[in-house]
Amino acid sequence: MKSKTLSIIAIIILVTTINSSTAKFLTSRSISDSFDANSGEFCDDENNCKGNGNNNQQQRNEATQNLRKTANIALKAAQEAKAAEEAQELAGKEASKRAKFQLAEKAIQAAKAAQAALSAKKLILEELERELREAEMHCEHINKLKDCSKCFQN
Repeated sequence: MKSKTLSIIAIIILVTTINSSTAKFLTSRSISDSFDANSGEFCDDENNCKGNGNNNQQQRNEATQNLRKTANIALKAAQEAKAAEEAQELAGKEASKRAKFQLAEKAIQAAKAAQAALSAKKLILEELERELREAEMHCEHINKLKDCSKCFQN
């Protein structure tokens, strides 16, 4: 998206520069003058041409030179936009990798925490099972004592 914006800016700069170069070239003559493409001269309404075309050639050369400079500026702007787009893409990929790595680290930490909780619960379960066995053995012992006491009472 940024590269499209930069390209549009480059085009605007190009058009603005072309328009200003053309305006300078055209306003250097009076409004009633017209350009004769065949002779390369400016002529008035009565077809009286001024000069032998040398001055006009110099102005055309300057205008062409200005257009080339403008085109070079636009080209450089487009190249910078392309480079910015590529850099943005690489930065996006790097940010994506970093985010994935961070998520993986958090997942590993969560798994370790879950494993620790499971281990703790297993220990608690083992302790409760041991206590249950002891309680059952104690109950059996008491029941045996009761049975024995009944035997002696009879």
